[in-house]
Amino acid sequence: MKAFLLSLSLLLTVSTVQAQFVASTLHLKNGEVKKGLVDNPKPDAKTVKFKPTETGTVTEYKTDQVARITFTSGKETLKLENIKPKGSKKSLLMQKMIEGPVNLYVVQIAGGQVGAVNYYLVKRDNEEEATTYNGLGFKKRVSAYLQDDPAVVNYIQETPLLDIDMFEVINRYNANKKKK
Repeated sequence: MKAFLLSLSLLLTVSTVQAQFVASTLHLKNGEVKKGLVDNPKPDAKTVKFKPTETGTVTEYKTDQVARITFTSGKETLKLENIKPKGSKKSLLMQKMIEGPVNLYVVQIAGGQVGAVNYYLVKRDNEEEATTYNGLGFKKRVSAYLQDDPAVVNYIQETPLLDIDMFEVINRYNANKKKK
């Protein structure tokens, strides 16, 4: 599973000269579902290119028309969802890494001298926008967001900042919520 996700993540984040179409299901916000091939969309793409078959005609959809793109290989699934981060004017196509009471998304943005930077965002299904938790005040802000689970807040507060794994935090939170 990790090999598939890593391979597909690399495929989706590597920019190529030619469009690279990948077998997928395109879910539009109007409820339409289209199975076929989708190009290699970047997180901040303005359009998503779709074609029903290898030789089919390409149709472009504005990204704001797209709800999500699902890539499947065997039993493995990778989802890109159209998510608007708080404070942003536009949404991004972000990889859903964890699905549960709190969803965890990651988007990789190429950055100058430091190379690519991963941004982690969280969102409950009833929230319109995703919240990012990178940078200053990380422990305080994540603890406030997950305040309804004292065990997870305690883990965040007692773990040294550089040892906190956002995947572990969200998995613990979701597991505790499913127990109740």
